[in-house]
Amino acid sequence: MIAKCTCQNCGGHLEFDVEDTGKEIECPHCHQTTLLRAPFHTAPPKSASKQPVSRMIACPDCAHAISRDAWFCFECGRFHGNLRKIVWSVLGWAALFAAVCAFIGYLISAMFSAGQ
Repeated sequence: MIAKCTCQNCGGHLEFDVEDTGKEIECPHCHQTTLLRAPFHTAPPKSASKQPVSRMIACPDCAHAISRDAWFCFECGRFHGNLRKIVWSVLGWAALFAAVCAFIGYLISAMFSAGQ
């Protein structure tokens, strides 16, 4: 079996039989003595074996590509969302908006009362 490595002196590419690993030879490029080192192999990254998950799915009615998080299909109008999830999402955003408005109102009233 053929292995490849580089010369420690000049960086020239060397090909050799794996059985010769560890031997010192004269580099054909720089004519200096170099050690034949077997290249080490690393395992491929674990993420390379997994396919990326697509964020898009096909609508069951019209086969139009929609997001996995879509509430409805823009092409045919079919409802895809979970009503409970939608209601809680809207209520959460409304509560956040109300809290921000109340805080801004508090700051404005505090500024006016400090000026009197």
